[in-house]
Amino acid sequence: MLNRKESKASNGSDSGRGTQRPAPAKNRPRRRFIISAKAAGRADANARPNHVAPAKPAAKPTPPVSGKNLPPAKPPVPGVPPSPLDLAETIKTLLHLAQENGHVTYDDINDVLPDGLSPDDLDALYTKLRGLDVEIVDHAEVERAKPAEPEEEEDTRLEVLDYPVRMYMNQMGKVPLLTREQEVEICKRIEEAESEMKRLVYGLGFTAKEHIAIAEKLLSEPPKERFDRVVVDKKVANREGHLKDLRNLIKKVRGTDAEVDQQYVDLQRAPLKNREKLATAVRKQDKRLQDTFPKFFYKQKVLEDMIVVAGNVHEKFQASLRRIHELESHRKSADQQAAIHGEHTKMQALELFVRMPREDFYKTFDQLKRAADRAHQAKTHMAEANLRLVVSVAKK
Repeated sequence: MLNRKESKASNGSDSGRGTQRPAPAKNRPRRRFIISAKAAGRADANARPNHVAPAKPAAKPTPPVSGKNLPPAKPPVPGVPPSPLDLAETIKTLLHLAQENGHVTYDDINDVLPDGLSPDDLDALYTKLRGLDVEIVDHAEVERAKPAEPEEEEDTRLEVLDYPVRMYMNQMGKVPLLTREQEVEICKRIEEAESEMKRLVYGLGFTAKEHIAIAEKLLSEPPKERFDRVVVDKKVANREGHLKDLRNLIKKVRGTDAEVDQQYVDLQRAPLKNREKLATAVRKQDKRLQDTFPKFFYKQKVLEDMIVVAGNVHEKFQASLRRIHELESHRKSADQQAAIHGEHTKMQALELFVRMPREDFYKTFDQLKRAADRAHQAKTHMAEANLRLVVSVAKK
C-alpha cells in the first residue's frame, strides 16, 4: 500500500514538473459569410457544435443578396478590431437609383457592393437605406408590376382613327343609291350648268387674254405650264401638232381681241344716237372671237380659274365704290375730287377689261355664280352616290 501511495505521489510530481497542457477548448462553430437566406440555412445545418451555446436574441434576417459572387473577406488580424467600410458612395449611388425609379432592387444593391463586405456592414447598409425611406423590392416583383401601356396606347390610337371612318361609313350608308334615270338626270344638270358657265365666261372681255396667256406658257422654253393639266388630250391628235396650232391661234385671237377692244372704246365715246349701230358691230366681232376659244381644247379647270379672275374684278369694283362713298363723306376739296376721279378711272379700266359696264358685269357675275353652284351641287350628289355604291359593295 505504501508503494502505491508513493507511486501516485511520484506520478503527481512528474506531471507537475512537466509542461502543463491547457484544457481542450470547446468546439466553436466557425463564423461564415451569409450571402442568401438559403445559404444561411445550409450553414446552420452543416454546423454541429459539441455543446449548445446560450440562446441569443434573434437578429433581424438579412435580405438575400444574389447575382454576384462576393470575394471572401480578408481574415482579421489577431488583436486588431476590423475597421468598418466607408459606404457613403454606395449609399449615394443607391439613393440616385431610388430617385429615378422610386425604388431599388436587390440586384441593384448587389451590383454596387464594395469588396470585402462583412455581414455587419451589410446589415448597416440595409439599416441606413431603410432609415432614408428607400423601398427595396425584388426584381421579379418589378417585372410583374409593369403595365402593358404601349399596347393600350396603340389600341386607343386605332380606336381614335377608326371612329371617323365608322362615322363616314354610317353617314354614307344613309345616301340612297341612284337609279339609271337619276344618274342620267344628274349628268344633264352638270352639263347644262357647265355650258352656262362657259357661255358667260366667254362673254367677258379678259377671256381671250387668259387663253393667250396659258398658250404662251405651254409654248415657252421650258414650258411654264403642264400640257396634261390644261389641255384635254383626247381631243388633240398629238401634242406637237396642237402646240403648232396654238401658235397660229395666238396670232389670230390677239388681233381679233384688239379690234373688239377698240370697238368697245369707240362705243363708249360715241353719241347716244350712234351707239346702237356700234353695239351691233361689237357683238358681231365678239362672237367671231368667242368661236375660236373651243379650239384651244382647254379643260373645265381652266374655265373655273377664269371665274376666279371674274371674282377678283368684282371685288375691285366693290373696293372702288366703297372708297368713293368714303371720300364723298369728307369735306369737299381739291384732293378729295382728285381721289374720287382716280377711283372712277380705275372702274373705267375694269369695265374695259371685262368689256361691259359695271352694272352689266354685276348681273353676269351673279348668273355665273349661280351656274357654278348648280354644277357643284350636281357633282357632289353624283360623287356621294358613287361612294354610297362603293360602301354597299364593301359591306357585302
